[in-house]
Amino acid sequence: MNPHISVPRQHAGPAQFGGTSPQNRNPFIRMPQVFGRLFKVSQMDFEMAIWEMTSLVIAPKKVFKSMYYHKQTKNTWHRPDPSFSYLFSLFLYLTGLAWGFAYKPSFLSMNGLAIAFVFLHYLGVSLIISTIMYFTVGRIFGPNGPAATISEWRGTRSSLGRMRRRAPAQGLFGLSGDKEHVEFGYCFDISARAFFTLYLHLYVLQFVLLPVLTRGTGTSSNFLATLLGNTLYLSAFSYYTYISFLGYSNLPFLYHTELILLPIVIMGILWFSTLFPGKKLPLGQLSDEELLARFTRGFFGGIVFAAERFILASGLTQQTPLVSGAQPTNYGLSLPKNIWNVAEIPLTTLLPLGSILFGAFQVTHSHLVNKTKLNPTSEGLTKMKTAEEKFSYIDFGFGDGNFAGCHRLSVHRNDSSKGIESVAKSADDHDSMIEFRLSFFHCNPRGDESRLITMLSGFHQIYARLLFTDALRLLC
Repeated sequence: MNPHISVPRQHAGPAQFGGTSPQNRNPFIRMPQVFGRLFKVSQMDFEMAIWEMTSLVIAPKKVFKSMYYHKQTKNTWHRPDPSFSYLFSLFLYLTGLAWGFAYKPSFLSMNGLAIAFVFLHYLGVSLIISTIMYFTVGRIFGPNGPAATISEWRGTRSSLGRMRRRAPAQGLFGLSGDKEHVEFGYCFDISARAFFTLYLHLYVLQFVLLPVLTRGTGTSSNFLATLLGNTLYLSAFSYYTYISFLGYSNLPFLYHTELILLPIVIMGILWFSTLFPGKKLPLGQLSDEELLARFTRGFFGGIVFAAERFILASGLTQQTPLVSGAQPTNYGLSLPKNIWNVAEIPLTTLLPLGSILFGAFQVTHSHLVNKTKLNPTSEGLTKMKTAEEKFSYIDFGFGDGNFAGCHRLSVHRNDSSKGIESVAKSADDHDSMIEFRLSFFHCNPRGDESRLITMLSGFHQIYARLLFTDALRLLC
């Protein structure tokens, strides 16, 4: 045998033919192949993408069964073929143009809405959800996660499960050499295919049913439209959850992935609660004081404020009252209250000046039309003429240090001007119009602006709008 010619080795790889040797490769990062195929249209299988879209509606299990076969042949769960996303993005763009044609005044705004459907709704949401699932699924449902202990309690955990170890810290693009880990690309594949079912419900079917969902003003018509709309959303998010469950249950190293279906139970309970709407309040028959009182309870007692209520009640944050000093006990005024329970917020009368809600929000000012205006910053009691302020309101101050501000909840009657943060409600028994508004501002008492304060200000605006919407929901 020629000593200069060696027999090919059994496990020789492509690196022996001019590529990078295995010793020089990074053993921790493997770039997804999909990045290399983004612009190679000839290598995209659009026929497969159409089959997947059809199967997601008819038999979604077949889609993930094909991914299982792909794993057996390619040794990866992720299919590096962007044809599904390209085709789906085209459908979303055309659907966005249809929505824009119905609701937008110009082609530019129509095109902007269509682009938002693709890059924000689909790609943005799918990337966020897939990233969250990538970092949580393995830790919750993996061999050493909490879900695996359920099998231990039942005595059903296999010997193979005992031999499995927790995967090392995951990189964004997966690990080479680790056979049991959740691939980020596969998480995105699941999110993208689950979003397709959401698209059929909320982007296509809802658009077709818009004349039915927005028809009529009577009680019966509104109830049927609400029931149909809520059922549509229940079906959409339930199907989204089910598709996600099918995707992750396909991974053999995850335990009890059926727990992913729990949100369907919660959504079903919420849907069932809509079948029994509460008694509608005759808003036109209520006084401004009672409207503001109910508005206050809804603002600080809704589900949106629940997390902040818990944090404030735990004592993790402490803030100094904005208005200090003893309140006058003559003139028939009520003493300020220190409220830590939603049930303590009255429904018929306003909170006294100086009252503190959950240790952070203080009543600093209030005014009722045709009644006395109280201002603790002035010397005692002053009276305002009705002509000077034609609406009723209550102010809540908050914050100290670098961030402070005020929320004003107000009630307007027969006022044609409308702000951004306002919703008009017509009274059933009167011809008048009642409008609820939220006005708010924030500032930095120390004067220095930082990036953190700027971000906090933006979050505060969004958070205030959510509180306002929740208050209206509970009020009406």
